[in-house]
Amino acid sequence: MWILGITHPGSLNGAVSLVKDGKIIAAIEEERVSRIKRAAGLIPHNSIEFVLKKAGIVKEDIEKIAVGGTGLGDDFEKYRKAGIGSGLPRTFEASSSMHSRLSNNFLKYIQINFKNAEIVYVPHHLAHAASTCYVSGFDKSIFVTTDGRGDAESGLLGIFENDTFEVTKSMRIDESLGAMYRQFTQQLGWQPSLDEGKVMGLAPYGKPIPSMDDIAKVTPDQKIQIDWDKITSIKYSSNKTDPTKDERKDIAATAQNLLEKCVLALVKNLVETTGIDKICLAGGTALNIDMNGAILESGLVKDIFVQPAANDAGTALGAALYVHKQNSSKKIEPMKHAYLGPEFDDDEIEIDIKDSGLKYRKLSNVAEEVAELISQNKIIGWMQGRSEFGPRALGCRSLLANPTDMEMWKKVNVVKDREYWRPLAPSILEESMDEYFNNFGAKSPFMLLKFKVKEEKIPKIPAVVHVDGSARPQSVSGDTNQMYYDLIKKFEEIQGVPILMNTSLNLRGVPIVNNPQDALETLAFSKMDYMCIGNYLVSRN
Repeated sequence: MWILGITHPGSLNGAVSLVKDGKIIAAIEEERVSRIKRAAGLIPHNSIEFVLKKAGIVKEDIEKIAVGGTGLGDDFEKYRKAGIGSGLPRTFEASSSMHSRLSNNFLKYIQINFKNAEIVYVPHHLAHAASTCYVSGFDKSIFVTTDGRGDAESGLLGIFENDTFEVTKSMRIDESLGAMYRQFTQQLGWQPSLDEGKVMGLAPYGKPIPSMDDIAKVTPDQKIQIDWDKITSIKYSSNKTDPTKDERKDIAATAQNLLEKCVLALVKNLVETTGIDKICLAGGTALNIDMNGAILESGLVKDIFVQPAANDAGTALGAALYVHKQNSSKKIEPMKHAYLGPEFDDDEIEIDIKDSGLKYRKLSNVAEEVAELISQNKIIGWMQGRSEFGPRALGCRSLLANPTDMEMWKKVNVVKDREYWRPLAPSILEESMDEYFNNFGAKSPFMLLKFKVKEEKIPKIPAVVHVDGSARPQSVSGDTNQMYYDLIKKFEEIQGVPILMNTSLNLRGVPIVNNPQDALETLAFSKMDYMCIGNYLVSRN
């Protein structure tokens, strides 16, 4: 059975997935194709065209359309009248009034273009839970989904066993930990629902403010209490340019501490009441790497799985997998990688390079020659194979640099037009994880866990160690990305460390590169040195 998964039009991240008999054929965020950041509220027709083309099928072949979300929470005012979320700031409901119009346009599009398909709406947070639990490889686990809101909920807690979900708690919208963190983002002067990563990156520079510790808490009966008025009344003095030098760093640390405190309390109760020591996470809040690392470091669980497209994009995948399991007993395989997007052959690549007018040459040994350039402190754009599903660059649409040179931290942030103080991540050979990190035996293939770097290793890789001695690594296996593995291996032979600095291949405010034209444009408008696309090395000058 062909199942097309689509995010609900009210989602923050438009995306599409295609599932055939339980196998994930393709998945992509609409922003990658449309080049519109997040592509929220748009019908993801570009993504639909891609996944159908990838599978070699047409719209008439689709039997089920699984929508990640029901839209039943769109009428925010009825929840206000019921007294739910009465303390929430007005910004929380700003988008609600247009969701009904989006839903109507979306339904018309589906009915016109997919006349043979049945439409199935899967509740937003159930789709989040399905997106992680079904592909975790765990037979039994607890699960936590959290975000700003989806339908009329802000999260779910429960038990996953025998391919079924038992919900133990539904978080109301006034209990939203995602909205709490988002409001802190706005109070700090950044764009909510977009710049939460800045708050997470800034937090290690500061210390939590004791007087704000009561802003959020979990009560003994597992209700989340949030003092919205106290958050929106936060004031601070700013030097305007560097938040690491004023009160903003402590406000960021407070936000991070409150999030971790509440989530750990929920997880602790869930573990104690169920006796289950494996956890699956999804929802936009699960992109908070520090929170995920804190769960593992707490010792409450022995294993953790975070689906790589944990944001709203993942509901397109979760909805499709959920509908599959409702109609079939065929097993869903564990998710070993996130390489589910488009790829391009050398002929296509060379045509685009020639059209760009940039200088280029074909490499005889890509891994060896690019590793040598990186060891010479060249900053390299790296586009290989199928693109990643989700917001993390995992060695197919990456910007790479030398982690042994401390100055690379600032240089790469300049290339990306990012704040100098934001951390950059290491990609490391999977077999070397235990040597470099206090990782509790865990791998991190999706770059969604934070670990402390072993003290004796910090001087070897200073450019990828944050101010608190931590890092957010991606563990790389030859089984899932041989080209990237070989590149890191060659760099290790030259430089002596099995690690590369890795960040996403894009510039500020622009979606991650999707195709060769995007890559070449990024090269032309940036200060990186080279772009390696397939077997070709392109020079900016």
